[in-house]
Amino acid sequence: MPTAQGHVKIRKDYNSDYDVSLTVMNLTSAQMLSPAKKNYVLWAESANVRPESMGKFQSYKRILSRSPKGKLESIVSTQPIRFFITAEENDYPQFPSDHVVLITKLFNLK
Repeated sequence: MPTAQGHVKIRKDYNSDYDVSLTVMNLTSAQMLSPAKKNYVLWAESANVRPESMGKFQSYKRILSRSPKGKLESIVSTQPIRFFITAEENDYPQFPSDHVVLITKLFNLK
């Protein structure tokens, strides 16, 4: 998925949770992958905790747009250090698949 690009915004809320907003451009439909998958799932990786699913991520193409785009807003309870998107066979996987299509660099929130 070399053309896919994303942007993540993270904000700590008054409950000490983290509000996450992810926007991805040029992410083709999961059904167009080889082998085809059902959908994409966004995962939050935190130190010393297994990756947490943040939900299904869907890509769509608007009528006047040339490229597909998707957006997902969610909340994670532990401080994230990285996010990644996987292509999955089902809607609610317990663990991420090996088919990672986009990943952020490690970061440290202040």
